[in-house]
Amino acid sequence: MSILPSQATVNNNWYEKIRTFNFWENNLTKVWVIGIILRIMSTLLNLSYIDFNHFRLPIAKRLASGEPAYIPITSESLSVNNHMPIYPYISVLMYLLASPFNSDLFMGLMIKLPLAIGDGLIPIVIYLIAKRLDYERIAVSSSAIYALNPMTMQEVSYAHWDGLANLFVLLAILFILYDRPYMVGLLISIGFFTKQFPLFFLGVVCVYWRNDMKKLLKVGFSFSSFGVILLALVLLPYGTSLSVMYESITYHPIYQGETQMDAGEEKTPSGIIQYTIQILRFLFGGDFNAWKVVWMIILAFMLALPLVLFMFNPEEENIIAIVIIQLILLSVFFISIHDQFLIWPIPLLGFWLFKNEDRRTFRVFIYCSFTLLYFARKLDIFYFTDPLLAIIGIIVILDLLKMLAQGVTLEDLKKACLNPLEFYKGTYSKKKQ
Repeated sequence: MSILPSQATVNNNWYEKIRTFNFWENNLTKVWVIGIILRIMSTLLNLSYIDFNHFRLPIAKRLASGEPAYIPITSESLSVNNHMPIYPYISVLMYLLASPFNSDLFMGLMIKLPLAIGDGLIPIVIYLIAKRLDYERIAVSSSAIYALNPMTMQEVSYAHWDGLANLFVLLAILFILYDRPYMVGLLISIGFFTKQFPLFFLGVVCVYWRNDMKKLLKVGFSFSSFGVILLALVLLPYGTSLSVMYESITYHPIYQGETQMDAGEEKTPSGIIQYTIQILRFLFGGDFNAWKVVWMIILAFMLALPLVLFMFNPEEENIIAIVIIQLILLSVFFISIHDQFLIWPIPLLGFWLFKNEDRRTFRVFIYCSFTLLYFARKLDIFYFTDPLLAIIGIIVILDLLKMLAQGVTLEDLKKACLNPLEFYKGTYSKKKQ
């Protein structure tokens, strides 16, 4: 009789081993390296995808030939640079490095490489944020789950820069925890000039440091200084006006509220904004633009509510909850033709997933459902993905708002409404009472 363990026993022991916290804690560095390698490998995929083949590469070629980053829009402007200036200039640098090799595969690798590295570094920053907040288990679990997340690897393969912009948001959170206002302002500015959504983190900063005007001025100085210098370098050499840049950026479908990949193609509405407004018009009638204003007011209220609740409970750990809420609102409710917006809240969702033991199964179900709906939308195999994603986002937001609202009464809210200036200064802060 053989004394060697059966294959089934070996497999079962391995399965039990990887389920333990110690396994992931002891192998976390290896997980980070594997995540970066997988992202670098993904750069070799989807080289014919429209964002790479019709935007990233042509814009890099145009800049390499000496043309300006932003040009007036015409009927032939298929490859309009409708993004902020950082990614086109990183792209042109990588294009120039790859051009001598005359290889499409190597060109794809090089142009996407900053995305792979940037997104691959996010797990490390997640770990550092959680450690700073003394979340030992969350530091490991959240970091590992993001490192191996297939959603973000997929977006790297499509040459989407959202992961890199997310990196700057997370670094800004880390530096706000370390009380470094100059770095916070600089990182938000870099993130904003990569993709625009990091700008909303300024609201969190203004609330968190609302009683320290010197720190807010430092944030504003570093944010604006970087922006002015960058815009001067991008626009002045070509005599490009801010209006041309603005026109190019607002040509993006998220502002148009419709797909318009070709000026001659019929425009079709896409995304939650259109779904919502169409339903409201069906139920109550009215003009599309009027309902759009109503929708924006509702969104502004939803973005402001967690900031108000944070003023009652200004603990450092609540910063994570606010940013998750903001990124879910921006990603789900502004989603147009771009699925990559859905990865914005993913790095911090691990904090929500692992924070409490209660309802862990339900939270895992929500997290997995979010991931599956992302791929369903990407593959266009299920029509109602957007409304379901909105429902999932609302579930997570309500759970986080409940946490932020602990100890806040209607009387507190009434006082805040009656004396908004004093409230902003911290008079009614639970932490100070």
